[in-house]
Amino acid sequence: MTDSRPLLHPLIIRLTASITLCTLLGCAELPTAVDRNFGQAIQRTQQAQSIHPHNIPPAYPPLVSDAVSGKAAIERYYKSYESPPAPGNVLNIGVGTSLTAPVAR
Repeated sequence: MTDSRPLLHPLIIRLTASITLCTLLGCAELPTAVDRNFGQAIQRTQQAQSIHPHNIPPAYPPLVSDAVSGKAAIERYYKSYESPPAPGNVLNIGVGTSLTAPVAR
């Protein structure tokens, strides 16, 4: 009767080596066209919606404003909190009233 152990050991080594080789070859595959271009559609959409797509804003002149108009705007802002507008009736919004806004002074 012969011993099958010497034949079994090389078989296991060859089987393990072939499985390892197949696994490594599966990982070495070149990326497909979809993988290479992944995310470019989103980047193009963001660039199309951006004011400065390349993050380089143009050289704008400095904003120049006189102090009188700035002071008047700040006073209007603070006065809007002193007397808030009257609450309207939700059931009849705009029925029987004029749709014009009050004049700012």
